[in-house]
Amino acid sequence: MKRRDFVRLGAGAGALVGAGAGVVQTAVAARAPGAATAGILEAGVREQGAAMAAGKLSSKSLVQQYLARIAAVDKAGPRLNAVIETNPDALTIAAEMDR
Repeated sequence: MKRRDFVRLGAGAGALVGAGAGVVQTAVAARAPGAATAGILEAGVREQGAAMAAGKLSSKSLVQQYLARIAAVDKAGPRLNAVIETNPDALTIAAEMDR
């Protein structure tokens, strides 16, 4: 992996810091038997990085998908309440990282 790709991937992941452990808990809940798959969110960091490097995935798109997943699982649906707060600047930061 090139340094630039690593930095881009790290920044995209860093934009989700506000979600903290809630993203991990949400991902674990999503992998529970019978749970619907969430596409790229089910992929590992390596696969997400490869998709970003290939231009098939942007940081902003990844953050949007994670925020939508948090809204669907944590705030609605089963209401896990695992995420205390998301970073309100996450989309802006991710968009800047895509430049």
